[in-house]
Amino acid sequence: MLKARYVLSFTFLLLLFSCQTNPAQKELARTYYNLGNAYLDLNRLGEAESAYAHAFELDADLYVAGYNLARVYIFSENYDSAVSLLQELLEKDPGNIILRENLAWAFLEMGRAGEAEQLYKALIEEDPANCGVRYNLALLSSDREDWRQVYDILIECAYLEQEDGDILYLLGKAEKNAKLGSGLKWFEEAAEEDPENLEFLLELAGSYRDSGDFTLALSVYDKAIQLSSPDNGLYFFEKAEILYTALEENEEGLIFLKNAFQAGYRDTARIADFLALMGFSPDTARFAEIRDVLRNFELLDTVLPLVEEEQVTGKPEPIGDPQSE
Repeated sequence: MLKARYVLSFTFLLLLFSCQTNPAQKELARTYYNLGNAYLDLNRLGEAESAYAHAFELDADLYVAGYNLARVYIFSENYDSAVSLLQELLEKDPGNIILRENLAWAFLEMGRAGEAEQLYKALIEEDPANCGVRYNLALLSSDREDWRQVYDILIECAYLEQEDGDILYLLGKAEKNAKLGSGLKWFEEAAEEDPENLEFLLELAGSYRDSGDFTLALSVYDKAIQLSSPDNGLYFFEKAEILYTALEENEEGLIFLKNAFQAGYRDTARIADFLALMGFSPDTARFAEIRDVLRNFELLDTVLPLVEEEQVTGKPEPIGDPQSE
């Protein structure tokens, strides 16, 4: 699942206002700040929070301690404290892009999507090449299924050659769902960027399948099967679909169908679509082996009424056939 991004680096240490902090106090604040960094690296959030809070209390000019404290608040889901602190820091430096990005991230995490979106849009106006912001804004548009807007937001990152796997994957989904293309190019590039990402591989295999390139689809499913946990039957099932309905390699298809059910695959609507596409009938010799497999996994009585309904209302589109527009 794609998630919003936050800013990890803080590369400026400006003295934004002056407070009379003596040198010994500043040194102690720096020690607490470094301790906070060490705890954060170890994901010991409670101790990191305490250390950063001490550092910022001792030296309010140590701006980065306040910033890191706000990040820890977000990691700890203490969003109200994060927003309050980030807004306090922004009062001293209202144009700071990094602080505003993190404030938008905090808003997003606490469900204040409208405020997050306003901030992201303003940031893009100021920094059009910021693809981290573009990605988060595109995620908000994808939640509304406004795929054309997602595409328009992210295609700029491709032009700027700043795309990565997540951006490429979401761009592919946008192109496909907005009916601007198949998305295949972007899915291929996403899988190249992150060749072990199962979400990317599944979408890529499906795109190859839909385009009729079954050999490539099967090779990607094989890779996904190797990388996935043994209890994930989806990849076995999708491979069985191709072997049965597109290549008519029924013997091998039956093996993968069994593997899918053994791995716990139980999407009865999808199974019914698959069977209806083949014209499944439990009383014919042609489907005896599939019938027996369904019965063995206690699926036959559940799936059969769905298959019969599909056959009355019309078969699903064949695999690899272009969808009618």
